[in-house]
Amino acid sequence: TAAPIAAPTTAAVEYPNTAESDGDTNGLTSDSNAIAHPDTGTANADIHAGVDGDGHTGSANGDGDFYPIADGHRDPAADGDLYAAADGHRDSGTDGDFYTAADGDLDGGPDRGEYATADGYLDHGPLGAGSTMKRSLCIIPGDGIGQEVIPAAVRVLEAVIPDLEVVEAEAGYGTFQAKGDSVPAETLVRIESCRAALFGAVGSPPKKIDGYRSAIITMRRALDLYANIRPVRSLPLNGLRQDVDLVIFRENTEDVYAGREWIDPSGEKATAERLITRRSSFRIARSAFSFARQYGRRRVTIVHKANVMPLTDGLFRACCLEIAAGFADIEVEEMLADIAAYWLVRDPARFDVVVTTNLFGDILSDAAAHWGGGIGLVPSINQGDRLAVAEPVHGSAPDIAGRGIANPLAAILSAALLVRNTWQLVEPAGRIEEAVRQLIFQRDNLTPDLGGKGTTATVVDRLLSILAV
Repeated sequence: TAAPIAAPTTAAVEYPNTAESDGDTNGLTSDSNAIAHPDTGTANADIHAGVDGDGHTGSANGDGDFYPIADGHRDPAADGDLYAAADGHRDSGTDGDFYTAADGDLDGGPDRGEYATADGYLDHGPLGAGSTMKRSLCIIPGDGIGQEVIPAAVRVLEAVIPDLEVVEAEAGYGTFQAKGDSVPAETLVRIESCRAALFGAVGSPPKKIDGYRSAIITMRRALDLYANIRPVRSLPLNGLRQDVDLVIFRENTEDVYAGREWIDPSGEKATAERLITRRSSFRIARSAFSFARQYGRRRVTIVHKANVMPLTDGLFRACCLEIAAGFADIEVEEMLADIAAYWLVRDPARFDVVVTTNLFGDILSDAAAHWGGGIGLVPSINQGDRLAVAEPVHGSAPDIAGRGIANPLAAILSAALLVRNTWQLVEPAGRIEEAVRQLIFQRDNLTPDLGGKGTTATVVDRLLSILAV
């Protein structure tokens, strides 16, 4: 029989100003947090007087933010936003929008559209695959080369959807510098109105800036764009396999990206909290399996690390398997995240649809991007139940911004995802994607990153000539 483990003892720690034994130097013998700060009675290892780990002294709630209420923001409702109503926005209704009417738009009708029509868009009729009504797109160029590639993508979209209505909005680090907000409320309003947006790129500040949060992360969370969808398909480039056709579904709103992290006042320890919920796990799993069924995919691979994170990834895994039980026609496999990384390098063609958590999805989708021509060519779309924001994977590339040589193909392919996934226009989306493949195959007018001497403008000109045939 093993000997029992002795209970730890607390040794007194002497400081010149106190006879306390709690391990800090704040002179308070009644606290239990063992840190050198006078916030007596709390055990959260911070320098503040609340138990929630934030910088607000007017609250003892446990939400970890700077506001005196328990929902994580600065209003009195419990909906987790910045506004004073319970629906998640800035009106007094419960419809989940930015407007004062109960239908979610700027008018007084029940249609969720800008006008008194019943379809909820910026036109006067229903939208669908066979509709000839106008479709509205909110374009958000953002920072750096986003200012060049998004207008380029719009030129291509207008070639296949001539009556496209374009609304422009602002977001990004430059917007934060100018307006104090990386995503102004008006930008969210315009995305809500159009229900489809194309975002260019976001710059990163050189150091931590108080009040700044990434524009794309802000949009994902504010608009509940819970699914990040990254297709990776072989392109006719030298050195690449030609048998890769996979899609990664990445949960987009939580995990360690939830922003719950703090640093010990000593600077010796930093901690991040990982958030995995049943609701979000069910949603991303259902999206992946529904996609697989709709597009005739054969297999969904559930990627996790439940072997070392049995509670968080264990919950994610269990939710995915529960959803999988309702899709008997789809083959299901599980794979640990590190093994998935190995197989993405060795044999990416073995994958069909992958579903995973936020951090693993971020890493694995960037690794998989190699087989689609690299970060500069891979598209993505952030999708919710009602809205979608497409974005190229590449960054703002400040080193080439303004030189007219940015590769617009990832932005154009991202726009094609909107055309197919959001507007359900399969034929125009396919035309755009095939034109891109022909352009690359012909090695005609490629930008310098692909070994050519073309410019952003000449790439678009050539694509338009291909589409015109």
